[in-house]
Amino acid sequence: MIVGIGIDIIEIDRVEQAISRERFRARVFSPDERAYCDQACSAERYAGRFAAKEAVAKALSCSLNWREVEILTSESGAPVPRLHGRALEHLGSGRLHVSISHSRLYAVAQAIVEREG
Repeated sequence: MIVGIGIDIIEIDRVEQAISRERFRARVFSPDERAYCDQACSAERYAGRFAAKEAVAKALSCSLNWREVEILTSESGAPVPRLHGRALEHLGSGRLHVSISHSRLYAVAQAIVEREG
């Protein structure tokens, strides 16, 4: 049963400006996220992950520390959420699904929380 849905959209150029500051990247993104995004020098990848973190917080209906939500990547390229701390507590025994897309100007992400019952 779906118990939470979150969506977020962000302008890629806003994220591109923000990621020019190392302090922002270190505060918001894990080392694994930064490694994935930096290998392609991709503001789109950063923007998608930023939107996904926001979407996850909305789906869980709670405020979170940015680094409590990691958006990693499967071998197929699909986003794989990894939660820590309060985010993991809010998810409990549920399952989290995340999807990311982007155009030339925007990145969008959706998160769905599912629980049995």
